[in-house]
Amino acid sequence: NEDGSLVIAVTEDGLISVRDSEGMWSDVDFGFPASSFLGVAYGNGVFVIGGHDQVNNLLILKRTADGTNFADLVDNADLPEWTWLDNMEYHNGLFLGGGFFANIQFSENGGLSWKSLLTGQLNLETFAYGGGVFYAIGEDMENGNALVNMVSSNGKNWSFVSNESEADGNDIHFFNNSFLIVGNGGSIRQSGLVEAGDEILAAPTIMPETQNFSDSINVTLSTDSENAEIRYTLNGEDPDQASTLYENPIMLTETTTVKAKVFKGELDPSPTASVTYTKQLAGFAAWIAGFNVGGQMGASDNADGDWAPNLLDWAVGDVPDSGDNAPGAPELSFNAEGKAVFKIYRLSKSTDVALSVEKSTNMVDWETLATNAATDSATLLELVSSEAISTFPCFLRIKATE
Repeated sequence: NEDGSLVIAVTEDGLISVRDSEGMWSDVDFGFPASSFLGVAYGNGVFVIGGHDQVNNLLILKRTADGTNFADLVDNADLPEWTWLDNMEYHNGLFLGGGFFANIQFSENGGLSWKSLLTGQLNLETFAYGGGVFYAIGEDMENGNALVNMVSSNGKNWSFVSNESEADGNDIHFFNNSFLIVGNGGSIRQSGLVEAGDEILAAPTIMPETQNFSDSINVTLSTDSENAEIRYTLNGEDPDQASTLYENPIMLTETTTVKAKVFKGELDPSPTASVTYTKQLAGFAAWIAGFNVGGQMGASDNADGDWAPNLLDWAVGDVPDSGDNAPGAPELSFNAEGKAVFKIYRLSKSTDVALSVEKSTNMVDWETLATNAATDSATLLELVSSEAISTFPCFLRIKATE
């Protein structure tokens, strides 16, 4: 910590070592195998330990303020349990974590929760900060472990930068207004001067993160860069300066890929942010999509030519592409009290659809007929009108409602 009264280190044999204010060291043993990989960082009054349990193939992520009480934060990280997070650092108010398939994880609340805005399979090995710029080096595991250099103006949105050197980067530091990278074979690379006023445009944020919807969804775009504009496309192409300017939330009603970029003056545009929002079918639409009925997918279509249109096939548990096993057609009769009695035969009872009866005197204006269920079993629904039928002519029909 700041005054050195508490020091935490991780060892090569899976232990966490704590030195107290008296200079005494003690080991905290969580039972991690000796082959575990661990990393530790300090900031904002807390220590964060991340890593990977090699034997059980499990993510490790813990947090402590006193070296005695450790909170397990694995469930607070948006990561599969088999990923690594053994490269931990704290820069400019953010905890940053990298490792095998972890991309760049960040925490802006003292390590309590973690997330990444990157996609892909990146293994970032070390970080540095200076001159208002975050820098990270590592490997792209989707592309043959190719070397990657990445920069960010906020530690959340990251951009790739060109890397003309083939030498590995083992560590990076910011010194005298430039970044220094040391690698294998004694290689040293140095960036140009980094001015505090320089700005690197990060990709915009596309929200919400949830990518599936049933009816419609409003999508918002945002950027931390002042006096910048966001331009977007909905046709799958990358935006340019002629693309639609973002001004208001975007309402989507169909499956759509939203792509967006930040533009500002003479600066290079940001990388493209991309999210695909998928409209999920539900109810009757999801059911009919599971059958090969050609173009006859409408509720009133009758793909199999039996007595029931598609919607009633769904309502009574039948299939729309074969009439071989269809239940009997509904029956209408009148009891001694003059009440209408409907018998609706079915193969199964569904909670996704409600069956009711409507009446009309002209077959144009319809209203619900009050009924009581005399029988409501898996194979039969018997509905009896609450009152006798006393108006003529009177037309009756069965209605299925999702």
